[in-house]
Amino acid sequence: MINLFVKGFFIGVGKVLPGVSGSMLAITFGIYDKIIEIMSYPLKNIKKNILFLFPICLGFLLAIIITSIFLKYLILKYYNIVIFCFIGLISRGIYNLKKEIDFNKKNIIITIISFLIVFSLKFINNSFNIINYSFISIFFLGIIEAFTSIVPGISGTAIFMILDCYEFVLTLFSHYFIISYLKYTIPFLFGIIFGLIIISRIIHILLKRNKSELYSSIIGFTIGSIIILFLTIKIDNLYSLIIGIILFLLSFTLLTKK
Repeated sequence: MINLFVKGFFIGVGKVLPGVSGSMLAITFGIYDKIIEIMSYPLKNIKKNILFLFPICLGFLLAIIITSIFLKYLILKYYNIVIFCFIGLISRGIYNLKKEIDFNKKNIIITIISFLIVFSLKFINNSFNIINYSFISIFFLGIIEAFTSIVPGISGTAIFMILDCYEFVLTLFSHYFIISYLKYTIPFLFGIIFGLIIISRIIHILLKRNKSELYSSIIGFTIGSIIILFLTIKIDNLYSLIIGIILFLLSFTLLTKK
């Protein structure tokens, strides 16, 4: 139980930190396949599954609340520094995934299409106000949270930043149990539960049958996310650019060493 709680805690930290994939940590801990199997078939071996998931979820939730409060402070005070580090971490995800892909014509096309989808999200949201914090839009955010939690290597943080709602999601993470936030947390949690049940089964099938194509789309999403995040940085002078580049290289290199 304690072992699973600790694993859940670190997966939760990885979920909140941009560029650090919670699902990749689950793979490292050897519990990813089991979690996907349970999410795909939640009514099978219910008692056994609850005993397995409960300590993981408890550690996961605790880590999210603690990490969200700390990270929100950093973004407010040191935005440029944090974003350069985020970009380095997210770029690391591409580095880790490239070995899983056969770069043939089909996969390159999938990567380009995925890139264009993510790159256009920012402008579509600005034009049509997709995230207006209604019940439906928050439910949609919950589905995104579920999707990015399940798919190895993809950063949910980057997607939320593109949609200009990352700070809002951090606030939800750190205020789960505050009554005044229930009108937001309830549809968000419903979206997560719905997404986990539906998307986990789809991902379960894709990982077995179309792993290379799935990872090609993830790389496209990631590249688009990196470019959009970079465009949010305000470079005041050459000094700040140099500092940013150093932070990028440190965050990328530090985490790619074996």
